[in-house]
Formats: sequence, structure tokens, C-alpha cells
Amino acid sequence: MRAISSPPRCLSSRALLMLVMVIVPLAFVVIPVFAGNPAQGTTTTGQTLRIQIDEPVLGRDFVPGVPFTLTGETVIGALNAPARLLYVVDVSLSTEEPVNQDCNGDGQLNAGDNLNGNSLQGDTLDCEISGVIALNTSLAANTVVSAGIVAFAASAVVADVDPAAGSQSFTALNANKNTNALLDIDEVARSLTSERVGLFTARSVSSGTDFNGALAAMNQAFATQTTPRKIAYFLSDGDHNIGDFRTEPGSPLANAAQAGIIVNTYSVGGAATGCGVAEALRIIADTTGGVCSEVADPSELRTILPGTNPAGIARVEVSVGGATPITATLNALGRWSANITACSTGSEAIVATVVATDGTRVAADIQLCAPTVLEEEKEPTEASAAAPRLFLPMVAKE
Repeated sequence: MRAISSPPRCLSSRALLMLVMVIVPLAFVVIPVFAGNPAQGTTTTGQTLRIQIDEPVLGRDFVPGVPFTLTGETVIGALNAPARLLYVVDVSLSTEEPVNQDCNGDGQLNAGDNLNGNSLQGDTLDCEISGVIALNTSLAANTVVSAGIVAFAASAVVADVDPAAGSQSFTALNANKNTNALLDIDEVARSLTSERVGLFTARSVSSGTDFNGALAAMNQAFATQTTPRKIAYFLSDGDHNIGDFRTEPGSPLANAAQAGIIVNTYSVGGAATGCGVAEALRIIADTTGGVCSEVADPSELRTILPGTNPAGIARVEVSVGGATPITATLNALGRWSANITACSTGSEAIVATVVATDGTRVAADIQLCAPTVLEEEKEPTEASAAAPRLFLPMVAKE
């Protein structure tokens, strides 16, 4: 594009409008157009629903017909916000059975299913551990997110997830501070055995199952954090059996909801109570804005946990040039991706639409590729035969 060498002159005492046409060849030029990215709307409950397409894709050259991965984020709340996660894991004695389950997902029943290295191969706790590791791995690229672990039975403890001196409740998802073969979160998860946390500080819990205590320990850990997003993944193979499950004001559940903590719950195995409307796991999820999921086969946790949608988000759809949308892959924190092609027909709008669970739809769109031919009726003047032209109006005034 030719630079304009001097600013417009004041032509007279009257305000005059001048149209300056700048002619540029469009071949091999990528012109990003910010049509509506990011975008936001309001759900039926008055919450702000947002979606964005990652901007690093803009300015790249695209080969027509060659797929590439488009990525972005969607959330109810603020985009790119730091988050703290807690994996709240039932380690009561009942998690020692059944055994011989394919917990690591390799299609075989072998020593690989013994995630914690105890004498029981492929028990429910092994599958819980495998699910936590799979979820943590799926989110590990989020550099503004940290995680911790709470282990519970009749009592609950917040695990020390950092090998450094002292006790730390949270660490980066991809931290490996002792530089061994395992991420620190994975290492602590693998140290969970019945009624015990082995690393990085050994701690024990008592026999039974108390959801009140588990929620209280979760609240205690989150209370030290100032980040706006606090999300828990609460796994149990049974039911609350220590006294009454409390929901009144001042209870651990009510305090969690007041603090804005979202708790997704998982009813693990055939002996668990499920997600009926009167069940404790369902009440926990409903009260805090999370989702209760029934996992009849504990070995499925390794796929179900990473597949948990963000609170209030149903799916993300991506379309190119008005074609039929495809469903993007969406992780538990709202990061999404879709394999698409662009530039095959010139100027193509790429639209990413988030659909909330209440049906609210919000779309962000970008236009990556310059048109190869401008429609004649849209051109201010006739183009030369040498190259297509882009006409940029400039207003000159007093």
C-alpha cells in the first residue's frame, strides 16, 4: 500500500469531504478484519456469556484447502481469567473395590491399572486417580491455572502438592519442581491410598464418608486464593453417612455457594447414590452451579472428567463461509479447538458460536482472507485489468 505523503489540506472556510482512493494489489495479501471478536451476550439468568477466537491466527498465510486448528475460549464471566481447581477425591475403604478394572484405558488388565502402586490392581481409587490425572493433563497448557487435591473419608485433608519445604495447597497444573518423570499433581494423586495421602506430606483421614467435611476442607483451601474462578471436581463412590448432610445457611455447602465456588460432582460406580434430585451429590452440584454426573463404570472417569463442560456452556460450533457448523472440542475450562480450512473461496467469514445450557447463543467472527475478486457492483470505480483494487475512503475537513 502506498503511503500518503502529506495530510489533507484545509481547502476553504467551508467543510469539504474528499474521497481518496488508494489502490493496492490484493494477491497474496492477508487482511484481518475484526468483525466481532471477542463477543458477548447475556443469558436468561443475567450472566455474561463470552466467546473469543484466538488472535494469533490473524496475519498468518493460509493455504487453500489445507486444514489448520482454530482455537479460542468461552466462559460465563471473564475471558482469560486465572483459576484455581481442586480435585476432591473419596479415599474411603469402599474405593478398594471392585478390582481388576481397566483404569488406565489401554484395553488390558495389568499392572498399569495400579495407579497408586498398592496391593490392589485396578480398584475404584485407581480409576479415580486416573481420571484426575487425565483431567489435569487436558488442562495443563493453561498457564494461569493452578490446582490442588483434597482427600476425604470421614474426615478430610488438603494435600501438600509442592515438594518444596512447608505445605502448599496449590501448584501450577504443569509443575514438576522435583524434575522427575511426573507432574507434581500427578505424583500426589498417585500417592492416594485408602484413607491416606502419601505425598508431599503424609496425611491420614478417618473411616467413613462425610461430604460436610470434604466441602469444609475445600472451602479452607480456596479461602487462601483471590482468583475469580474457583472450580472443584468432587468424586465419591458412596454417600454421606456421618450425621446429616447440611445445606442450611452457614453450612459448608452454603459457604461454598456464597464464595462463588463451582462444584462438579461425580457419582462413581454402582454403589454410589447417583444424581437424583434428592441425592447429596446432585444437591452439591445444583447449589453451586455445577453438574452432577453418574459414572457407572469407574474406568470411564479418564474420559468423563476431561470432558466436563464449563458451567453453563453446552457447546461451541464453528462454521466457515456459511457452511454447516462443526462442533468444536471443548475442555473443562472453556478452551476450544476445531480443525478447519480457510481461503478456499476467497473472503470467508469464520464464525465461532457458543451455545449456553439455557439456549443463549453468542457468536464471534473474523475474516482471515482477502477476496481474490471484488464484485463489480461493489467497487466505487472500475478496477484496472492489472490487479483487483481495495478502495479506502479518507475524509478531509477543516
